[in-house]
Amino acid sequence: MTPERWSRLKELFDDASSRQGNDRAEFLATAAVTDPELAEEVRALMENHRTADSLFDQPLVSRERMVEYLSRGARVFETGEVICRRFRIEGLLGEGGMGVVYAATDLELGEPVAVKTLHEGISGNPRMLARFKQEVQLSRRVTHPNVCRIFDLFQHERGDGAVVAFVTMELLEGETLAQRIRRQGRMAAGEAVALARQMTGGLGAAHRAGIVHGDFKSGNVMLVEVAGRGQRVVITDFGLAREYDAFATDVQEVRGTPAYIAPEQLEGKPLTPACDIYALGVVLYETVTGRLPFAGGNALAVAEQRLRQAAPAVREAAGGIGGAWDTAIQRCLERDPARRPGSPAAVMDILENRAGRRRWLAGIASAAGVALLVGRRLTAPRVWASEAVKSYKRGEEFARRRTKEGLENAVQEYGRAVAVEPEYADAWAGMAAAWAALGQFRFADAKVALPKAKEAARRAIGIDAKCGRAHGVLAYCMSIDLHEWLKAEPYFRSAISLSPNDPDVRLWYAAYLGKRGRAEEAIQQIRSGLERDPTSLVLNLQLASEYFLMGRQEDLRRQANELLRLQPFEAMSHVMLARSLEMDGRYDDALKSCDDADLYGHRAAAVTVRGSIYASRGDVVEARRIAAVVEKAWRENPYTESLLLAGLYCRLGERQKALDILFGGFERSDPTLLMVPTHPYLKPLEGEPRYREFLRRLGLEG
Repeated sequence: MTPERWSRLKELFDDASSRQGNDRAEFLATAAVTDPELAEEVRALMENHRTADSLFDQPLVSRERMVEYLSRGARVFETGEVICRRFRIEGLLGEGGMGVVYAATDLELGEPVAVKTLHEGISGNPRMLARFKQEVQLSRRVTHPNVCRIFDLFQHERGDGAVVAFVTMELLEGETLAQRIRRQGRMAAGEAVALARQMTGGLGAAHRAGIVHGDFKSGNVMLVEVAGRGQRVVITDFGLAREYDAFATDVQEVRGTPAYIAPEQLEGKPLTPACDIYALGVVLYETVTGRLPFAGGNALAVAEQRLRQAAPAVREAAGGIGGAWDTAIQRCLERDPARRPGSPAAVMDILENRAGRRRWLAGIASAAGVALLVGRRLTAPRVWASEAVKSYKRGEEFARRRTKEGLENAVQEYGRAVAVEPEYADAWAGMAAAWAALGQFRFADAKVALPKAKEAARRAIGIDAKCGRAHGVLAYCMSIDLHEWLKAEPYFRSAISLSPNDPDVRLWYAAYLGKRGRAEEAIQQIRSGLERDPTSLVLNLQLASEYFLMGRQEDLRRQANELLRLQPFEAMSHVMLARSLEMDGRYDDALKSCDDADLYGHRAAAVTVRGSIYASRGDVVEARRIAAVVEKAWRENPYTESLLLAGLYCRLGERQKALDILFGGFERSDPTLLMVPTHPYLKPLEGEPRYREFLRRLGLEG
């Protein structure tokens, strides 16, 4: 771009930005007569500017900076460049006001990926980096064919010393739904319903993972043609996503694209799945009519229309649309969130006019999947195929993260490996460990996850009787079963004898020993594991946990700081530091660590520890308020850890309340209760008759 053209672009952008509504449209139309390409660049630039960040805040990137990026064609990486010694840049896919997306090759796995990074000029902005990391963390929780897969976050140091953060993700080749509508206009009902089915599937998967997208729109829906299988719909860009937070009551910053946000978002109310349902209604309206339900005036005026008036009927905007479409969309666009469909699947039930059809389709798909698996088993080669090995390695990487999304992805990858190679014992053992961790950390119903873990472990042992990891998983499953846990030690010893160098087996045995009150033996096992894997997050966390349970204040402080050095973006690193600071009486610093933990997603632990800190410093009113909030979540969500809540009530001196929670958790088979006998917060219960009865239920003498 020449300096003269750069100057003209900036002049047009500034002029267009100062206008509104029809005046702006007429101005751009006039500009397009003399230079349509330049006018289109101005429109694209204004769209990036409009959706950059909060509706009411200043954009994170100024208009002048955006124009500068466009004018000089700023690129972070060059074609052919190898970054992080692993990814070779193949070419530019797209560029917006905030960053760049490249096609690349993962040289380690030999597969194509997309690389998404921020522009160099804003990559040092802490707020932008936080949003970037959030997108990775939340997107990885969702595993579904209609959601773009995010692989990992990397940092690359360039030759000039600058460090660039980037994300690797699934490479998608196609166009967005917004581009498709602009290019071809509205869709026929038959095509639109197939698209809606996939959109609701992906959005529903996000909601089941506890994630609200927060910026669902046609521009974040990719249409990808798959050879021989038709069109795949993929939801992208979780940059504004949030964990669904039933605790939230504060006024929220308004974020999202004005044309799609729900009325309650505009009013600053907490983000909920109902907000995504509203946005889904806008996208469906746009799909079948070719235009948005509200239009005219500036972005804020358009957004505020929905506070005062109902959306126009679909049949008024486009003829030939069936009544089911009108009903489904109008329900989604209800101003009262309580009147909207309760889930994306419920939207499809209305749209297809058959409540049972969705379940029938799911059953057919499941049967087809089983048939495919059986077919592959009959023809799988006996030598490990590279496809199976790659899936196994991915499973190992995901499993190491010990997050809900990481473990779910691990199960999926191990499943792919054994689908190709049914006799792959290590993959079966890995799957067993991942299922067991999902049950242990309450990321899944233990009554479902643990039997799956045991089944996979037994498959591994049936293939290879000397697979120590599989023996270890069986012992681990027993050790977190409220009825079998006291029988687990001989199985652990067998696993250790078969796989003495496996850090996971050492970890599982250490956790078991800690529950039995044998802390020094537990620490010995952890140190043996750390000799093999000194940077292991879970081993280092377990060591910090043992120090906390033992009351070893200085050791806990040192280990918490080591965790922060190793994993500064891990919520539990900050939670452990908060516990240490609380023990030191540094309550303000401890609360700040809880705030830091909140940034990285472990809200239950951070909230409960925050309540304990308030109780410790004598702020009983605030501590009780937090306890009531956590108890509400515990009653509504069977996966909320009973141990955390019981400990908080003990800190408040409410022993009977704490015991109520313990007995309730026992009915849920909550494995965290096995730490009750050694937990320092629960020591005040030792003289209570009901506590002795609880210990008897655990198989211990009261």
